[in-house]
Amino acid sequence: MSLNIDDIAYYILGVGAALVLIAYVWFLIRAFRTDPIWGWCMFVPLTILPFSLFRLRQARGPLGLLLLGGVVISFAMVYSKLEQRFRTFGERERIVEGERHITLTGWDKSDYSLLVERSDVVVLQMANPDVTNETLQYLQGLEQLRELDLENTSITDEGLAILAKLPALESLRLSNTKITDEGFRKYLLEKESLLNLDLTGTKGVLSKTLREWRKLREGRRYVN
Repeated sequence: MSLNIDDIAYYILGVGAALVLIAYVWFLIRAFRTDPIWGWCMFVPLTILPFSLFRLRQARGPLGLLLLGGVVISFAMVYSKLEQRFRTFGERERIVEGERHITLTGWDKSDYSLLVERSDVVVLQMANPDVTNETLQYLQGLEQLRELDLENTSITDEGLAILAKLPALESLRLSNTKITDEGFRKYLLEKESLLNLDLTGTKGVLSKTLREWRKLREGRRYVN
């Protein structure tokens, strides 16, 4: 199982939180051993500060662990922010005549979440079996997306509801998917921006529905 950036940051954050918890329990033990009053006061976490000031010898160990936990938590947060800012799709992402094109078809990873940060993408190819309706959630907000390839994906009618909200979508390839005629009519039949459709191998959408779609706007073309 591969881990994405968010997973890694989450696990690092978990380690930091565990260190902080252990340090707190350690503080409780040291405080009760020093004086029961200190111990009961320690149930208010802010008491750690005065205990560390007045009982430095007893507090040195748990204080060091607490600081280490804080450093780990801070590292996880900074790591996540930096990765989100600087990560890319590498050679699968390029600028063509001023437009961002991303080709994810056939790639060997599964984290599509970076698409959320690519609001200017115009052409997107992601014809992979692991692309589901949940994956399409990352496309919300891609207001410049003009061409989208979803051939051989696992999307259903539920995913079409998301595609219907992409304002600039003109060309859509849905070959070999499991969408139905009912879903197409509900979500895409009257989508004004849509001009080109490829539904090769998609048996759920009827030819008469596609002919009706084509007549609604001049210049429309489809393949089934």
